[in-house]
Amino acid sequence: MIVVVDTNILLRMLVDVDDPEQVRAAFELMQRADKVIIPIIAFCEAAWVMSKLYRRDRDFISGAIRIIIDFSKVEYDTDAVSAGLRMLDDGGDFADGVLEYMGRRMADGAPCVFASFDRQAVKLLTMRGLAAATPGYTDR
Repeated sequence: MIVVVDTNILLRMLVDVDDPEQVRAAFELMQRADKVIIPIIAFCEAAWVMSKLYRRDRDFISGAIRIIIDFSKVEYDTDAVSAGLRMLDDGGDFADGVLEYMGRRMADGAPCVFASFDRQAVKLLTMRGLAAATPGYTDR
C-alpha cells in the first residue's frame, strides 16, 4: 500500500504531544505502508506548526524532519526539502528555503529574484549568493 500523508499525520510522528492514540496510529500506518509519500507542502506546514504552535526551535524542527526523511519507505522532493533544511540551519524558515528553490526550479534556468518582505530570508539567501530582494527597499 502506498500512503500519501497529510500534515496532521506527519505532525503526530514528529511531535508526540497531542493524542497518544493518533501518534500510535500514525506510526502503525507508516510501518504497514510499502511506501510513504510526503508532499513538500506537508513539510512546510509541519515546520510552521512546530515553530508557532508547539514553540519548537529550529534545531528540533530540523532534526525531526531529518529523522522522518531517513526512513527507507519515505519518498519526498529531496532537493526542496534540502533547500528548506539549509535555510533552517542558516537561521531562517523552512518554507522560505523551499519557496526560493521551487521558484528557481520553475524559472527553468532563467534569471530570477526571490522577492519577500521578510528581510531575514532575503539576507540569508543573498549571503549564499542567491538573488533575493525586498521590494521597495534598497538596503538589506
